[in-house]
Amino acid sequence: MKVPPLQSSIVCAIHPQEIARHSVLAAVLILCGAASIQSAPAAPPLFLSNAVEISHSTEQGKTYSLEESSDLLVWKTIAGPVFGDGEDTGDLIGAEPGDHFYRLKVATLPAGGKSRWAMSGCRMIMNTAAGVCRMAFDENATGTMTRESGTTGFTWAWKRDGLDTGVAIITWPDQIVETMTMQFKGLNAGVFSSLKTRDGLPAGSVAGTFRDAAEHSLEPVVPVVLGNALLAFSGTGRAVGVTVSADGSAGITSPAGAASYSCAYTITGPATADLDMICANGVTESWSLTFTGPSCGDCSWTSARNGVPRRTSAGSFTIAPR
Repeated sequence: MKVPPLQSSIVCAIHPQEIARHSVLAAVLILCGAASIQSAPAAPPLFLSNAVEISHSTEQGKTYSLEESSDLLVWKTIAGPVFGDGEDTGDLIGAEPGDHFYRLKVATLPAGGKSRWAMSGCRMIMNTAAGVCRMAFDENATGTMTRESGTTGFTWAWKRDGLDTGVAIITWPDQIVETMTMQFKGLNAGVFSSLKTRDGLPAGSVAGTFRDAAEHSLEPVVPVVLGNALLAFSGTGRAVGVTVSADGSAGITSPAGAASYSCAYTITGPATADLDMICANGVTESWSLTFTGPSCGDCSWTSARNGVPRRTSAGSFTIAPR
């Protein structure tokens, strides 16, 4: 059923009784020219469960949550929130027999969140183990990827699915479909992982870091100083976002909470630098940065507590304004 996205819309769906159908399949197995019908097992019962499909349109900048009630008094959220992108969406809802009422709760842009509502017109620098590339997401759902080997076109679709996350579906000329999951560590940078498929079969995967691109060149650029910057790290360890302030302090936010550090940034070569961070509890975090593009590249990382090594990792990074 089609439901307009109005907060006052309530739909009642009366489910049919559960239907059980028994089916017995007989098969003839031919073995060495002989038939054996006794070897065909009986199929188990098939149960058709109650379900209703509800769909609705969406608007960009709004979120939608589907609520359910059996008495129009008590409502509970059963799906969402869905971040509107101007496209239709829907849910297949299972329920017990009886009357069920559904309504759509609509909210405007949430107060928090760093993910993009739209990708049209966006230019990004993507940094992976295979190198650096620039991706242009044009307004007509087409785009281009540019790297040293040349430029390749693609078509794309974008869906924001969380305050800080979104998914880009990219279709390449060779019919490879790439599902790129992006996690925004800041308003303009973050980490991503993608899975490529062809005809539904895996065709490769890649992970790295990204940020909105202001540069027109892919040449390595090493920042002279780090201040009011966001560093996004991705690799063999967990994805990490580090914020560096102009006063020399830094912070790391993780599921376990936030930690504050004092930090030192040192340029060690034409395309290398070190970032060393010290926490009051004796934990040190050290990154060796090798720049392969504008404010992005490869890195290795070590962590220690009171001088005793804890863990190491390697991957890629990007640097963007906070």
